[in-house]
Amino acid sequence: MSKAILTIDDIASKNTPAIVDYLCEKHIKAVLFAVGENVEKYFDEAVYALQKGMIIGNHSYSHPSFSKLSLEEGIAEIEKNEEVLTRLYEKAGVAREVKVFRFPYGDKGGENKEALQSYLREHGFKKLTDTQITSSWYAENGLHADIDTFWTFDFGEWQIREGSSFSADSVFDRIHDEKPTYGDVLLQEGSHHILLFHAHDETEKQLPGYHRLFLDHLLECGVEFEEPRFEPADGQKELLRQALAELKRWSGELCRQAGKSEADAEQFFQGLCESEGLLREFAYYHDTHRFLCEKKVAGYSIADIMVWQVDHFKAYLDRGDECLRYDSARLLLASFSIMMEMEKNPVPYVEKMKRESGTDSPEAFY
Repeated sequence: MSKAILTIDDIASKNTPAIVDYLCEKHIKAVLFAVGENVEKYFDEAVYALQKGMIIGNHSYSHPSFSKLSLEEGIAEIEKNEEVLTRLYEKAGVAREVKVFRFPYGDKGGENKEALQSYLREHGFKKLTDTQITSSWYAENGLHADIDTFWTFDFGEWQIREGSSFSADSVFDRIHDEKPTYGDVLLQEGSHHILLFHAHDETEKQLPGYHRLFLDHLLECGVEFEEPRFEPADGQKELLRQALAELKRWSGELCRQAGKSEADAEQFFQGLCESEGLLREFAYYHDTHRFLCEKKVAGYSIADIMVWQVDHFKAYLDRGDECLRYDSARLLLASFSIMMEMEKNPVPYVEKMKRESGTDSPEAFY
């Protein structure tokens, strides 16, 4: 089904701890965007969120529309809230590893937009990684280029108020809307999203436990929540670029040693890059010539797959010059290639590894 990063606006509130407890129960790490005035009012509730592992970002001090402010006023809103958040992190005893920002109402400042984007970049704010976002609406609005955090789906649950016709059914309708006029289809197979939710006591009063009601429904629909990640600073980007270039060079060399073509090498490296866990395993082996074994598929690590490959290789030892074709480079590439395939469909390989050994079925060597 679809995958999503959860973001929650307008903390802190009385119901913030209840929301945080639910997220911990479901193992969901979210980015909570704080309004300075609200944090000052419910300081302990915000401390609780930090100490439970949530990330708290800047949502301005008083939640204004930035297009109605001068550039100086907009910057003052950001900086005043930064002072509040600095005190908050210090009180919680939590290191602030990343600074992120979301404009109130998604209003990026009108004619001051580019100046505000530059300000955020120059003052150490980081972009929530959105390269995985599949939304055409998101791309058409140029949101990949901005450093602030936007969204692809808005629950709209904040509209549940006394006297409002907007209800829980309205939220469920949005969740299942296949032709939204705003944002993108949430439950589309293979899609990736940034979700916008809110921590509002007014909504809690009208619909107690609304966070559990709606987020449980997403889980029942098969939505998988991903941990937020953030783009590195420019210096780190260059180091990563260099590291990837070296890994690509080395993978190409392994493919050459194993008698593979340049096209095979390109396809192999592309497969590595599509799996963050597998790329980390490959990088660790490059650096240490040992297996990290952090990533597992169906309970099998890369070392388990290598052992299986070596077991098959032993069957060739009595076959004269046949064994010369199966060197260490080939074994290593085969192991990583198999894990790539197992990520797509582990069942055939699990059955093989449970059933076969090198002497039992040498023909099954990958």
